[in-house]
Amino acid sequence: MLVLTSGYNWWHDKNFNTLSFDEFVFVYDISAAKPKKTQVLKIPNSYMGIAWNPNGKAFYVSGGINDSF
Repeated sequence: MLVLTSGYNWWHDKNFNTLSFDEFVFVYDISAAKPKKTQVLKIPNSYMGIAWNPNGKAFYVSGGINDSF
């Protein structure tokens, strides 16, 4: 299972000047009764989207403001 944190990791200083837009994809193994986090992938930014490759062995995350993924 994949979880994308689009828009929820905005870091700012005390004056609310934006410092970074770090986003993450959390990878979970859900084959057992209790989900187990297996990997955390940091990406610069993203905008609402994960798509699986039809072969099921890869996934893609939208590029966000950089449009680079």
